[in-house]
Amino acid sequence: MAEGRALSAEDEQRLAPVAVLGHQAARSLFPGGSAVGQWIKANHVWLEVVGVLADRDPSADAFEGVQFGLESNRVFVPLATALSRFGSPSLQDELDRFLLKLERPEGIEAGARALAELIRQRHAGANDFRLVVPAQLFQQYQQTQRIFQIVMGAIAAVSLLVGGIGIMNIMLANVLERRREIGLLRALGARHEDIIARFLREAAAICVAGALLGLLFGAILAYAIAALRTD
Repeated sequence: MAEGRALSAEDEQRLAPVAVLGHQAARSLFPGGSAVGQWIKANHVWLEVVGVLADRDPSADAFEGVQFGLESNRVFVPLATALSRFGSPSLQDELDRFLLKLERPEGIEAGARALAELIRQRHAGANDFRLVVPAQLFQQYQQTQRIFQIVMGAIAAVSLLVGGIGIMNIMLANVLERRREIGLLRALGARHEDIIARFLREAAAICVAGALLGLLFGAILAYAIAALRTD
C-alpha cells in the first residue's frame, strides 16, 4: 500500500462501499492530490477510496505475453460488496478470475495440481479453465534464455574464427606485397623476430580498431533503438 489501508474482513462482512485504487487509476482520477478519502462512482454505486496501491514496474504485470493482474489500472472492492451492490448479468459467472499466493514457494507445483483437480471436480470434470503458474513460466523463460545464450555463444565463436581467418589472409597478402620492404629491413640488420613483431603489432592494431568500431556502432544502434521505442 502507498496510501491508506487495504480492504479488511470487516468491510466484507458489512458490505462496505469502499475501494482501493491502483496507482495509475488513482493518478488518473485524482491528478491534483491524494485519492484517500475521496469518492468515486462505479456504475450507479458510490465508493469511498480507503487506499492506493504502491507503484510498480508495468512489466511485472505480464510475463511472456500472459497478463497476471494489471493492478495499477484497477479498482478493488470487497467481494461481498461487489456481489450485493453490482450483481452480475445473467449467463455470466460471478467470478472469472482469482489469484492465489502460497506461503511456501517450494509447494507451487503441488498446489497447482491440487487446485486444478479441485476446480475440475467443481466443474463436473470439464477442463473449462486456464491455470497460469508464473514459476513454471519463469522456468521456461530461463530454459529459453540458456538456449539463446548457447546459440549466441556459438555464433560469436564462428564470427571470431571467420574474423581471424580474414585477418590472417589480409596479413598474408600484406607480407607478400611488402617482400621488398622485408628484404630491405633484413639487409639493414633487422632480425627475424623484429619483423614478426612488426607484423604482429599491425595485426593487433587492426583487431583493436575493428573491436572499438564494433562497440561504438553497437552502442549507437542500441541507443537509437531505445530512443525509437521510447518515442
